Amino acid sequence: MKRGANTPLARSTQKQKIAEFSALYENKLPDFVNLIFSNEPKKSERQPFILNSTKTIIYNQKGYDKGINIERNDNELLGNSLKLKDGTPIGYNIHLPEGEIKGSMVSVYGGHIASDRKELLFLPGYTDNFERALLAQGFAVIQLNLLDLLKLKVFQDLMPKDIHIKLHQSIHHFFETIREKPESLHSSLAAIKEKPIFLFGASFGGRTAIKHAELYPFTYHGYISFNGALSYDMIKKTDEQYKFKVKEWLDPNFDISQIQDPIFLIQNRDDNCVNLKVTLDWYQNAKKLGKEAYIRLWIVEKGSPINLNQEKAFVYKGHDLTKDKNLFADLLDSTLLFTNHSPFSITPLHEWRALRYDMIANKNYNAVSLEEEFVSYAYDMYQRGIKLNDENWEAYYEPLYYTLNYLHSCVDNHDFQGKTLYGFKGQFHQDLEALKKNNLLTAENFTKALKASFETFAQFLKETKLLKCGMSELNDYAKSSIMHDMYSDLLEGNSNEKMSYKTYKYLVSTLYKSNKFLLEDKYEQWDLDSKIQSDLKKVRKVFENKIATERELIRDVWKEAIRKIKQS
Repeated sequence: MKRGANTPLARSTQKQKIAEFSALYENKLPDFVNLIFSNEPKKSERQPFILNSTKTIIYNQKGYDKGINIERNDNELLGNSLKLKDGTPIGYNIHLPEGEIKGSMVSVYGGHIASDRKELLFLPGYTDNFERALLAQGFAVIQLNLLDLLKLKVFQDLMPKDIHIKLHQSIHHFFETIREKPESLHSSLAAIKEKPIFLFGASFGGRTAIKHAELYPFTYHGYISFNGALSYDMIKKTDEQYKFKVKEWLDPNFDISQIQDPIFLIQNRDDNCVNLKVTLDWYQNAKKLGKEAYIRLWIVEKGSPINLNQEKAFVYKGHDLTKDKNLFADLLDSTLLFTNHSPFSITPLHEWRALRYDMIANKNYNAVSLEEEFVSYAYDMYQRGIKLNDENWEAYYEPLYYTLNYLHSCVDNHDFQGKTLYGFKGQFHQDLEALKKNNLLTAENFTKALKASFETFAQFLKETKLLKCGMSELNDYAKSSIMHDMYSDLLEGNSNEKMSYKTYKYLVSTLYKSNKFLLEDKYEQWDLDSKIQSDLKKVRKVFENKIATERELIRDVWKEAIRKIKQS
């Protein structure tokens, strides 16, 4: 029997495959939506460190090693203990490279809860990919265990002031020791004396590094933040857990004016734990205070894959080192430029990147304003070649604004009170019922909505090792009646009574953004609304200014490139 694509058996197999995909989409939709929008985890994830037995390691974890068996290898040497005057211990692991030492990179975190000490303690001999790459380039890699692992009993952003003060006193005391008398810890450390020393931190540790630059200027040669929690004003807008007022002494936004040393900000574009806008907000605030000369920004296109090993509520991605070899090489090269020369060695193109990525980041930002979201989606249109003229404005940009304005007004005024969709009778629901009654929820409209989310959803499935989907398969899924029925059931709240409002909002928003004509019956009303028309003019001006600024920044980069060519 022939088994071609149109045989009954082939059609039956394809239908079963689509049904399985439909069930998978529905089941994984909450994780997928949480993944798209920022979701700050309650505790930082650390990459598993890999034992490296080829380097000399000087360490002392006295005060931190209680209940932990630290096995010593032949290349691991116990150094002298280091304490503040009040007896506060400073734990350290100093990994020395083979050959000449160019400088030292000191890693800090500072926000772990004491009960997690055994799990999260920096152990001698364990380094991540970035640290091993630095060792190969001649940098000593140093990890500090600090007072948080002994005394902190609350969430990191509620840290008491006395612990915070001692934490930074410890970082400073370690710097003074390494700069002036490293041999007091161990005789073999004389080789790092008077070498450049940099402070590095990731996530809350990025906050720690930048805050230290503000508290102790003219000390470390430079400070590096990797996906750092730098702007608590922006983080509070990102995550519902930040209902409390963050302690002022923790926030790097408060003392930017004190910065006197080079700062290197590294941020993964797809980090949904510390959203790109958090780093960009701190960067913009620093520029306003005239500190841009000290700061360089490096945005990595893709960070770590999705991590499903955390608690269910914290499915996230992009927060750790990229697994892409080319992106990792670029990140390392830019870091070496910063450490070996100065921040001025890194191209000023970061000005343009900051503007561009700030617009892009608004798409996946929970607290985005109508203006910010419009600029983000309008920028996509502009990048696709839709020029900014009156004809295109009326045909493309104005319907986009109307759609987003409608979605924002529905969210602002919805009467949903609980945590589930059950009983929801807000504006979204009423308008969808009207669309259904008028036979406007067609197969074609559902297909457009599904296609709009499938490319990202396919990446989600790939990274979670559930399924690999090609574009032809995704197109088949998007066109299928099985997927359309599932989408319709989700919209009507028939399929899952406990679906969150955030997931429901995502589904409806995707439907309208993919089919802007569904709101055409309201256009006449909006055309006559003086406030909407006034806001529309304002947002057009904002977008035109953004595009003009981008053009100018790119032009400046070309001018600088031509100048350098002529000089050479």
